[in-house]
Amino acid sequence: MKKHILRSSILAGIASLLFLFPTFKKSELKDIAKPHLGIYECKIAQIDEVDYLDKFSYIRLELKDGNKYELTYQKKGSKEGKKKGAYRYDKKTETLTLYLDSTKLIKKEFPLKKGVLSLSITLGEKTMYAQFEQK
Repeated sequence: MKKHILRSSILAGIASLLFLFPTFKKSELKDIAKPHLGIYECKIAQIDEVDYLDKFSYIRLELKDGNKYELTYQKKGSKEGKKKGAYRYDKKTETLTLYLDSTKLIKKEFPLKKGVLSLSITLGEKTMYAQFEQK
């Protein structure tokens, strides 16, 4: 009987602590449900194997809730630039589809696996490759 009361008291104490910190509880559930959300830092930026990353102070892609993204970048010696758009993440295929215009007619699909987003785009006869890693 004493063991049963002790276990009940411990469980009641843990439950009351969880209710005291509801924002902590919510953020944990959100992280599990949508692990793709967050900021991704560009680690590779190349066109036909020529490195362009050294021309930038930073390039970041933020995947936000509501299927919106924001690309921020700063060329060395210039002001910060921003591009916004929409995306769709497919958990089963581990792919991220970026919509490049507001009508969602122009779209590109890229693999997003284990926090690494790999983009490969053909521009005429040249190929642009970029890799972003989740912070």
